[in-house]
Amino acid sequence: MQKISLTGGTGFVGRRLVDVLGRDDRELTCLARNAAARNLPIVPGLDWLSGRVEDADAQRQLVAGADTVIHVAGLTKALGRDGFHRTNVEATAALVMQARKAGVRHFILVSSLAASRPEVSAYAASKALAESAARRLSGNMQLTIIRPPAVLGPGDDATRDVMHLLRRGWMVYPSRGQPAGRFSWIDVGDLARFILSVVDAPSQASDHILAPSSGPQLSWDDVADAAEAVLNRKVRRIGLPAALVRSVGVAADFTALVSRHPFILSGGKANELLQRDWQSDFVVDVPTPLHQTLSHCFLDTHRQEGKLSGRRSS
Repeated sequence: MQKISLTGGTGFVGRRLVDVLGRDDRELTCLARNAAARNLPIVPGLDWLSGRVEDADAQRQLVAGADTVIHVAGLTKALGRDGFHRTNVEATAALVMQARKAGVRHFILVSSLAASRPEVSAYAASKALAESAARRLSGNMQLTIIRPPAVLGPGDDATRDVMHLLRRGWMVYPSRGQPAGRFSWIDVGDLARFILSVVDAPSQASDHILAPSSGPQLSWDDVADAAEAVLNRKVRRIGLPAALVRSVGVAADFTALVSRHPFILSGGKANELLQRDWQSDFVVDVPTPLHQTLSHCFLDTHRQEGKLSGRRSS
């Protein structure tokens, strides 16, 4: 029986990956902080290991006896470059070394398309450095790096406010005062199934950087049009000038330093949003249509609003 070890199993992408991996006959071990005290999903063949991805002992336990390690865990927001470096770079490097020592055959690093432009943000730089460390330290262990673009789907805290606004008929987007660029995206379910295909056919992804997508040529107008089709209503489009987007990012950075609470919107994220043409390399088999993904996201925001409303009235 194939044994797979996974980090990030409680995150946005990791939850969907646990779901697809748990459908087949395989042993799955997932690392989670304070696992014993959390309400984690119970899936046949799934064991939850308590620990942090930065902890050496937890890493050793996680990779012991594994055939494949899938490393999804990482920070998408931090108070500064050092925070990104500790988790995204140092923990990745240590996990790769632990996996190699344990005799793991295949290490799958789920990175980000942002790694293709490390100069753009501290997050992007950390992802690029993590990839470099993995390649340097993997030795004879097979390494596959997956660079997803913007991942969309229900249950994502990072985009829930955006989806909430879009469902109400408003789309606010960064405008550069020039012809709009196009960008790739991937449905979270499509990404999970693609990772599973790499697990099941490792020889086809040997020592490659793979950048899959559900749609490689998306514009902000395409997003609004798809939302209008789902909602059967007009979506008003508001383009924010680049200077305003950067100012909001700087303000978010300052607020995060004062509150010691990082935000997904930051100066670095503003720079990423203002980049042109984030393009993946290929489209996955049987991609999910954008309107279907948005429909699932809108349903999720509707449920969340209902929960919040129930709490306020109780």
